[in-house]
Amino acid sequence: MTFTKNNFRSPHIYVFWGLFLLLDLGLIAYYFITENTELLYIIGMISLLLVVLYTIGFTSKITIDSQGIAYNSLFKSCRMRWKDVETIEVYRINKYFLSIEKPENYNKFSLLGQKFIYFSTKEKYIPSKTEKVSSEYINLHWRKEAWDLVLKYSDIKR
Repeated sequence: MTFTKNNFRSPHIYVFWGLFLLLDLGLIAYYFITENTELLYIIGMISLLLVVLYTIGFTSKITIDSQGIAYNSLFKSCRMRWKDVETIEVYRINKYFLSIEKPENYNKFSLLGQKFIYFSTKEKYIPSKTEKVSSEYINLHWRKEAWDLVLKYSDIKR
């Protein structure tokens, strides 16, 4: 099954997009008050940034199947086979910390940080906040259906 890397049904995504939309609308309103044409360039750049972020989010895909986990984006592609995966964990990350969590707690709503599932070829691995996807580390936003697939297929390697 294939998932986008970012969970577009996450409340954090809605807050993020809502804030950008409010900023854009505020700048448009301010432009009409001041008639400062430089604001049009700022509005255009913010809108372009939103389109680029949205496109990257939709084109970064994670596939979980009986063979393993695959990551594909515009810029990178990598794969892990189940037999190579040593660590499968879930974590919560916010501005200040990254904490490993129990998967049972992930179906509860929380604004205390974004939730992720991660896979590593290293044993008992804990990622850093700035960890990039590679052939040794793949992560995706939490989804119950993704976790159910992980539980189903990770039993193959054990």
